[in-house]
Amino acid sequence: MAGLLTLDVAKQQLRITDAYHDADVQQKADVASAWVLGYLAAKADPTWTTATLPPEVQQAMLILLTFLYEPIGRGDALPDPVDPTQQEQPFATIASLLAQRRESAIA
Repeated sequence: MAGLLTLDVAKQQLRITDAYHDADVQQKADVASAWVLGYLAAKADPTWTTATLPPEVQQAMLILLTFLYEPIGRGDALPDPVDPTQQEQPFATIASLLAQRRESAIA
């Protein structure tokens, strides 16, 4: 199920038009995909492809990709280390997007 974010989709999200950082973008896209799938655990469908990936799952991956990529080289995008809400905000958004799909901790 790896590779659910294509390089083209990742670059579109990050507004990158050149090929200078393709390897870095793909690596971070793969990490974002793996993290979101791990977060979903058993609720992640092993048959998902780039064509069948639910929109909310793809969006969660793209949010995490942006969080992983944007601070590199952009001083204005760096989270304030004193303000933990800036660090937690992307993960709260991801959790909200995936809440209906995630396996409940309460049985």
